[in-house]
Amino acid sequence: MQFSIREISTTIEKLRKLTQVDIQTQWRYRQKDIPLTALENLDTWELAVTNERKHIAWAKGKQILWLGQKLIIPSHLNDYFLADLSLRLGLTWWAESAEIYVNGKLVQTGDLFDCSSRILLTPKAMIGETFLIGIKLVSPVHDWGALVKSWCVYENVDNYQLDPGLLADELEILVEYLAKVESDNCLDIDKIKDAVNLIDWHSVGEREKFEECLKKVNAEIVKISGNYINSLKLKLLGHAHLDLAWLWDVKETWEVAQRTFESVLNLQQDFPELIFCHSTPALYEWIEINRPDLFNRIKGQVELGKWEFVGGLWVEPELNTVSGESIVRQVLYGQGYFWEKFGRFSL
Repeated sequence: MQFSIREISTTIEKLRKLTQVDIQTQWRYRQKDIPLTALENLDTWELAVTNERKHIAWAKGKQILWLGQKLIIPSHLNDYFLADLSLRLGLTWWAESAEIYVNGKLVQTGDLFDCSSRILLTPKAMIGETFLIGIKLVSPVHDWGALVKSWCVYENVDNYQLDPGLLADELEILVEYLAKVESDNCLDIDKIKDAVNLIDWHSVGEREKFEECLKKVNAEIVKISGNYINSLKLKLLGHAHLDLAWLWDVKETWEVAQRTFESVLNLQQDFPELIFCHSTPALYEWIEINRPDLFNRIKGQVELGKWEFVGGLWVEPELNTVSGESIVRQVLYGQGYFWEKFGRFSL
């Protein structure tokens, strides 16, 4: 079975390489604050070096790092024709603040917790089209900063249209599920192997013919998924763990809490189905006193059932070092605050 899974995993990687490309080693950098117009001289910047974790890292203490890269859409990626597909830029960072610019326009901001994005560069790729990407990152006070990952992904504009990357995702999810949950079921792993063997790799250069081939593979995968994943429901609850004072001081915690809660509220406007939970009444009290506007927005989401409380202790203490009396009072004060301000106890 393990041999079959490795074979399928190799196919998954081959499919991904037809529509996705790692661009982490192609960034140029300036480690100081500069005007946005400096990107016009990108060719004079030094090439950024990645560390052993393949991160582009720089020193802690709110140090500024500018990264720049010029992206040019090729005609093919490993022989797969790219014209008319959408193009997204994927980024993951570890930074106190992040600003992403495309062709001189600010398109995305982020921070330590809003730290990943897939930015639509174009809904319809045109061969030779150029994008000038600039990223301004500020390192955390307490830790080194890093651009963790960066990649480009080409996809069908219509999410229901099959492309190699989408089939790779479907295959990976199914194989992971069977390997970890239904590990005794070798028969369906063999069926997946038979299905991926239907891929005609010689037709990659003929996109229409190749995609018809992928549809046949996907039809077999859907049949197998119907017995497992398609009958399941996965429910997720959003959460952000905020230490009051870890490798940062309390002042920074207040700032991070504001940014996190505002980010969640903004996401809930775009995705009404998103439910968020958080602990630490001490943070809510600070928000109540210093940001009553933000506190009232949170209160509104609580009443709508979109914001829940967990934990119940006044802060999240180091339970190995405090006394039993301290823990009791943490619960007493924490739950008392939730009841007084929101009319409910935490879960």
